[in-house]
Amino acid sequence: MRFITLKAEEFNAKTRHLPCANFHQTANWGKLKSYTGWIPHHVALEDEGKIVAASLLLAKKTPLFNSYLFYAPRGFLIDFNDKELLDTFTKEVLDYVKKHKGFELLIDPYLEYRHRDIEGEIIDDGFDNQSVVDQLLSLGFHHNNGFNLYNENLQPRWLYVIDIKDKDEKAIIKDFKSEVKRRAKKKDFFKIDCRELKADEVHLYKEVMQHTAKRRGFLDRSETYYKHMYETMHDDGILRYFVAEIDFRETLANIKMELDASKAKLEALKAKDTQFTKTKNEIKEEEVRLTSYQKSYDTISRYADGRSGKHVISGVTLLTYGDEAVQLLAGNYDEFEILYSSTILITELIKMIKKEGYSRYNFYGITGDFSNDNPLIGLYTFKKSFGGHVVELIGEFEYVISRPMKTLYELGIKCYNAMKKVRD
Repeated sequence: MRFITLKAEEFNAKTRHLPCANFHQTANWGKLKSYTGWIPHHVALEDEGKIVAASLLLAKKTPLFNSYLFYAPRGFLIDFNDKELLDTFTKEVLDYVKKHKGFELLIDPYLEYRHRDIEGEIIDDGFDNQSVVDQLLSLGFHHNNGFNLYNENLQPRWLYVIDIKDKDEKAIIKDFKSEVKRRAKKKDFFKIDCRELKADEVHLYKEVMQHTAKRRGFLDRSETYYKHMYETMHDDGILRYFVAEIDFRETLANIKMELDASKAKLEALKAKDTQFTKTKNEIKEEEVRLTSYQKSYDTISRYADGRSGKHVISGVTLLTYGDEAVQLLAGNYDEFEILYSSTILITELIKMIKKEGYSRYNFYGITGDFSNDNPLIGLYTFKKSFGGHVVELIGEFEYVISRPMKTLYELGIKCYNAMKKVRD
């Protein structure tokens, strides 16, 4: 076997067939992270002319010192159950990191730990990758945070996915909860359009994410970063920004038409002989429908006032690579929640990626705490309403090459954060 480096332009083509393929482990992701100070390295292990293991390594230089933190985002690309191969590749990577003045290597493999169901419960006869964890520990790695229930330092350890490989569209939607099905059907009633944004429309996505970040209390990326994401990943078919949008006046006109039709139907029913139980039930059903239409009309009338043309009300960053589509980010305007645009947009995206041939839809991060008093439980319950199951990854591991340099690095980070807090 021969340890080699690859050029950025050949990395994807030569590694996308490997196990654990994911968008983090692409040359595109390396280029994106270079805008924030990371230096990408592309390494691989070759056996008789065939690439059998590989990894994107990101290196960040420490302030004041000529030393680097190395990180393999969702790496390595390897069969982790091939102990000999994992041992060989890990040692080669560590030698490479040392030669390039690395003081630490971080990895958070895209490998499931234990097989879990929709409730997050371990499946008794499912897989268990404890042996991989044990081998990484035997190679000198430390398991950061252990099997924690929340995020790692860099990526979420818990995900939520729905498998769609062996299902047609009808079977996929059958697994949705009734509330999701009902809301998804409102697409035509509310005249909501779902589409992909073009390069010159990225600001529309930024606006909805900025609103979401402010509402939920997290720090949003800059518009420049979103543009960099598009520029580095879109043309290779990895990243797309999708939005749900609405013309409030058009929607209002449609609801008014449905409202008038319901009123007419109710009047016709009441004109009949109402002594029959069937007619009485029909009247009650139509009265409920009419009340719902009236509520929607009154609410959307407020939104339509002073607005013309299309308005974005929800957005999703979708990344497709390997056999899955990943909903990396999602946002919406909370004032328009009555329109169910998030549910509608996600439903349309699931239908789309099924047609494109992907095997699963990955909702990305949740937590592993499924108790009702978990303040983040809503992330899980919303995603769970689409069917699917919980994914628990093996977690984050670190290999410390220079303990003194790591200590200095951590001290520098603490000082930087303290100074930033004072400035803010």
